[in-house]
Amino acid sequence: MKKSIFGIVCALCVLGSAVLHAQDGAPAAEGNLAMEPFVSRLKAGVKGPQIKLTWQDSRDESVQYAVYRHTREITPENFRAATLVVHVPKGQEMYVDAPPTPGEYFYAVLAVDPGGKLHGVFIPFRNKTTAGIVIEYTMAEDGLAAHISQLQAAVEGKDIVITFAASRADRGLMLFRSTSPILYPSQLLSTREARRIKSGENRVLDYPVAGIPYYYALVDEDLLTSGNSESIKLVPGDNTTTQPAKVVLKEESPALATGPASAPDPGLAAQPRGRPLPLPYFILDSKISAEESLQLPAPASIPDYRGLSLAAEKAVLDILSRVEPVPAAAATPVLLEQDKTRGLRKEDYTLQTILRGAFAEKNWKETEKLLNHYLDMPITNDARSRAYFYRGQALFFQQRHEEGFMDFLMALDKHYTAVDPWLSKILETMKSAAAQAGG
Repeated sequence: MKKSIFGIVCALCVLGSAVLHAQDGAPAAEGNLAMEPFVSRLKAGVKGPQIKLTWQDSRDESVQYAVYRHTREITPENFRAATLVVHVPKGQEMYVDAPPTPGEYFYAVLAVDPGGKLHGVFIPFRNKTTAGIVIEYTMAEDGLAAHISQLQAAVEGKDIVITFAASRADRGLMLFRSTSPILYPSQLLSTREARRIKSGENRVLDYPVAGIPYYYALVDEDLLTSGNSESIKLVPGDNTTTQPAKVVLKEESPALATGPASAPDPGLAAQPRGRPLPLPYFILDSKISAEESLQLPAPASIPDYRGLSLAAEKAVLDILSRVEPVPAAAATPVLLEQDKTRGLRKEDYTLQTILRGAFAEKNWKETEKLLNHYLDMPITNDARSRAYFYRGQALFFQQRHEEGFMDFLMALDKHYTAVDPWLSKILETMKSAAAQAGG
């Protein structure tokens, strides 16, 4: 009898220690142990490259469960280093895991509230394993891959929210974006990657160019890059969207279009009254009085023409005859320094999406179209100037030099060093064309 009482006291000490440590550790549980939802009878068995976990759910009907994996026994001290494997709904009471590499593994199954609160109670033999489970080999990549379902894209304000469910939370995923439905795996090779995410995120934001409808597809990254792409299956409504999502450009209000020049945000470019960009405009900072306006300037005298002497003309012609013409360097697309690394702002992300896509592919018509939409968005002066620089290049490579010249002028103040060579190229090209037409 004494031995039984002693055993009960020791067990309570272990449980109390687990709760107290959880309160000091990462996702601490509040309140006493009786109030905390946690699974019981957690067991783990191994079969080949897979580990089967079974447990008994708590009585709390509102929670789901998060399965965590670690290479050491999971404690409040090392919990943050554990890998979230999957979220399991109530009633399932089991999960079959396939670790990515051979080795020894430990598990914990924790309750999660509907609001996302994690109950970090760690109780040996109830909701966590204390003995390591060893696997000697792993599954093929298609068996390890996360299976995506319920993929949806919805517009929220100026962003597109991507939501999905994944069979695993420990995998990398690739999100693809296209202006047409993505129905076949072969399309992924020519479709632009929007971003890379973790399968445990379940909700991410995308910042595409406004005014263009987009379809999305989400696939396991390692499965796609392993050369086993034939194992990828695109299922409309599961891992590829069936309806386009489009951020609508809001029309400028009449009051803003006709009122005084102002910027709704300190970082946005001020729009002159009645003169929308990209037409250039002038701001007159000085005033002329009525008396000054009546005073006509003195007539300017034009100097008489004086030609070169015969000796000077001969010398000039002799020098020019010995100078070989410098061949014009072939024009190549140029990126500004700040666009060679990923920006943190939404407008940078959107612009760099265009640069990594159509611009990098030298699809100049598509680049021009996307930049037209981008310039219609409420962006800062800096982003607008960069967009003009890139649209100027897109127009140049379409042999529309006069239009490109105007775009480069709009970017000249902020990016003189980068713009000046393009202006020279356009002038030389137009000069050569005029000479050929005259000859």
